[in-house]
Amino acid sequence: MKEQDVCALLGIAQGTLRNWRVSGCGPRFCKLTGSAVRYPRQLLEDWLNACSRRSTSEGAR
Repeated sequence: MKEQDVCALLGIAQGTLRNWRVSGCGPRFCKLTGSAVRYPRQLLEDWLNACSRRSTSEGAR
């Protein structure tokens, strides 16, 4: 998926996704030739599943 598609799906700004990419806290991505970045759908789904919580008091996994 392209960056803008991921941002639309998650409801976040592109700058936020880019910051996550730099800090390593966002979904895994693939760096293609040049500056092209793509997010394979399965990696995005895996990341979302890892972020899921049952309550607000549940700690990070």
